[in-house]
Amino acid sequence: MSKLVESTFVTLDGVVGSPETWGAPYWDEEHANYTNELFYAADSLLLGRGTYEGFAEFWPKLDDPYSEGINALPKYVASNTLHEATWNSSVLSGDVASAVADLKRSPAATS
Repeated sequence: MSKLVESTFVTLDGVVGSPETWGAPYWDEEHANYTNELFYAADSLLLGRGTYEGFAEFWPKLDDPYSEGINALPKYVASNTLHEATWNSSVLSGDVASAVADLKRSPAATS
């Protein structure tokens, strides 16, 4: 069975939205090392629709080894409102919990 690893960038007072507007001071070497450790162990990414849309707009424009890795990974988008996805992505809709459980049972998809 594959392993699902969840990571959320959140402030101590519970803010999770728009980390691009408040997170920069915290993106230090420790954060980079943690992010790299998670990313380089992943075989795919599971994203919500909002995160997928932001990432799909941002990451393909960059040309460096880290971005190339993100762009190359298969992505699964949990959404009942998004019907098509690009950027090496598949949409998981309907019973997303069951779809994720199916992915975890698949030898081809991890993280």
